[in-house]
Amino acid sequence: TTTTTTTTTTIHVRCRARVAYDGTNFAGFQIQGGGVGTVSTDKNKNNNNKNDNNNNNKNASKSQKKHKYKPPPPRTVQRELERALTQRCGRNVQLIRVLAAGRTDAGVHARGQAIHFDVPVQIPNNEQDEDNHDNTATTDKSVHSQITAKKLLQRELPSIEYSLSKMLPPDVGLWNFQIAPPPKLVVVAGQEPPQLQPKPWSAMYDSTLKWY
Repeated sequence: TTTTTTTTTTIHVRCRARVAYDGTNFAGFQIQGGGVGTVSTDKNKNNNNKNDNNNNNKNASKSQKKHKYKPPPPRTVQRELERALTQRCGRNVQLIRVLAAGRTDAGVHARGQAIHFDVPVQIPNNEQDEDNHDNTATTDKSVHSQITAKKLLQRELPSIEYSLSKMLPPDVGLWNFQIAPPPKLVVVAGQEPPQLQPKPWSAMYDSTLKWY
């Protein structure tokens, strides 16, 4: 019996989508505060408790601690999106960040806000692009890897969008999930001679229509 181990490479593919939400129960779009609510020890209150409980033995008094509860951060649309995307596309290992075309305040609704995010795609290192027979197009390994990753992800887009529709709460909807246009070449300022640099598609700078 021969066992073959296939190694993979992670390629990040820029994607875009539209998000609609009822802002009634949200503190706006952008994430606010830290992570999930935690419990911390208040040392000063703990010392006071020790003085008030002289009848207790030393070990018992040490174990009696007052805790101050830190509530979870405000509920935001970005947090809900990143939670679902990380679970579905990042497999709860790689956090997927979301950037929107703009921010909204608490209670504000949206019916087509543009967002973008980078989806990690695993491709086998021996994956060959069977549809591409032009050797000149595959001389750059990174370009070939991007082409392969986009083709693999394109097949999964309907399934991913359906999964996200089930994972997101009822007051958030994601639609028009697609691979973003390729990067644009822009001139790098302050360099002589002028040089061109690829600039990935951005919901903040490249979206042309926002629906609120």
